[in-house]
Amino acid sequence: MKRKMRKYVVILLGVFFTLFGIAVIALNFYRIQINNEFMEKAVPVEGEIVDISHTSSGTDSDTYDYYASYEYNGKEYKHVKLSVGQTNLYVGREMILLIDPDNPVNVNTEENILLERKVLFGIGGFALVVGMGILISTFLRKLKHKKLLENGKHIYATVDSIELDMQRTYMDRHPYVVNCSYEDISTKEKYFFKSHPVTFNPSEFYRPGDKIDVYVDQYNKDKYYVEVRDKTEDGFM
Repeated sequence: MKRKMRKYVVILLGVFFTLFGIAVIALNFYRIQINNEFMEKAVPVEGEIVDISHTSSGTDSDTYDYYASYEYNGKEYKHVKLSVGQTNLYVGREMILLIDPDNPVNVNTEENILLERKVLFGIGGFALVVGMGILISTFLRKLKHKKLLENGKHIYATVDSIELDMQRTYMDRHPYVVNCSYEDISTKEKYFFKSHPVTFNPSEFYRPGDKIDVYVDQYNKDKYYVEVRDKTEDGFM
């Protein structure tokens, strides 16, 4: 059952990143609408950063709260907490603040609004690209494998080695690849193949010198599919 679930891990990750990216981008559009409504009625005033408080969670995550003082409509507002995420602020910095005339302690800055937009678009766009990339590459790989299984030349290659693919990581673990070779008897030419990454350990079912199924494109031997089978799912063990 665990091995069967592994087959769907990559697809589930692709779906998760895709949905997460869409959700963040949708949130960004919502925030853009809210911020546009705020800026339409906001009043710019001169203010000054008067205090910065620092909170450490102990997990390499620090939080900073910024406080400003300003005057609006003849009234002075002191030590008002700003709802900003920008980090280029310091005590004594004078800047233009955007004040909600209906609630003068609701303060923002144009720079922070633009920063929020960029951050959300960046996070959402990155997650969407990663998720769609995983799903599309998985689909294309399965389509390629299906075509090779149906139309490719079936040969029995010899397993040369089984090793970890150190260039990839799935669920904090490196997958395995099977290296194999085949010698064409008629031409004496030797071909080398490398399987796609698999999350189970093929050493449980294959040893160097064992035969393994390979499907090769009849017109382009660079296109092939090494069928690394989990034999427990086939009822062999």
